[in-house]
Amino acid sequence: GALAAFFGVPLGGSLFALEVASRFGVEYFEHSMEAIFAGLICVVAFRSLAGLELEQIWATQDSPTILHCEPSKILLGLVLGCVGGFLAFLWANFHWRLMGLFGRLGLLDDNNTRALPRALVGSIGIISIGMLIPHTMVSCTRSE
Repeated sequence: GALAAFFGVPLGGSLFALEVASRFGVEYFEHSMEAIFAGLICVVAFRSLAGLELEQIWATQDSPTILHCEPSKILLGLVLGCVGGFLAFLWANFHWRLMGLFGRLGLLDDNNTRALPRALVGSIGIISIGMLIPHTMVSCTRSE
């Protein structure tokens, strides 16, 4: 809730707090509704006690509200949100299949006795991605 109030966004702050505490992905997923609700209550309480309106944090005179938006842009946001949700579903599915593979290979344990082989398998995967798509491995910019 505190992160939601700090950032001013109940959904993002709550999910970020769940993500930070997670070790293997969405292990706290079953608590997401409670976290989002708590984040919403925290945002409303904070903004009310601070005497602030319930609006986006970085509001300017030119910032449109949802009442002033074109319906086509709202529908576009809905479509993009659904596409993003579907991509998240694919990513989570890939993640759990990968965790299943790691489990079958005996690379997952609670004592981290298999951490080195797990890191080697992960590095082989990252290097393979880098060889297929080289520009994903560059982390600097060229200034001329």
